[in-house]
Amino acid sequence: MTTNQLSATTGYFSGKVGIGTASPQRPIHAVGTDGAVASFPTLGAKDFAIVENNGNAGIGVVTAATGVGALKFYKSGGGSYQGLILYDMNSDYMAFSTAGAAERMRITRSVRLPFEPKDGDVSATFKDGVLTIQVPKPAELQKPIRRIEVKSV
Repeated sequence: MTTNQLSATTGYFSGKVGIGTASPQRPIHAVGTDGAVASFPTLGAKDFAIVENNGNAGIGVVTAATGVGALKFYKSGGGSYQGLILYDMNSDYMAFSTAGAAERMRITRSVRLPFEPKDGDVSATFKDGVLTIQVPKPAELQKPIRRIEVKSV
């Protein structure tokens, strides 16, 4: 079998696959409808797949309306994933996990507070594209401030 030929008996492809390009740069190389970029970057030697477009480019994960889409990162010989980026369509949140462990961070549209804010105490400002929301913790829940004297030698 020669490079860039498909074997009908094994289904094995020995070359690179180009979608929208006649000269793929990696084993999987897809060029979008806006065409190739003007100046192709230097890629890492281990980059396996490229999604290229002379406009916006992305990778879509499509699931059912109540499904979960995920990108999982494995290490060779490992049984479970080492990293995970997950989006839950039904509950509308994104979660991140590392080292095959439980969730490390979750992004949702809401934030749960460990207390009930007092009416009129919540304030918000929007400046330079940053929304800042201040919710003071009730005095009875605040820990006392500990001061430690630092002596110079």
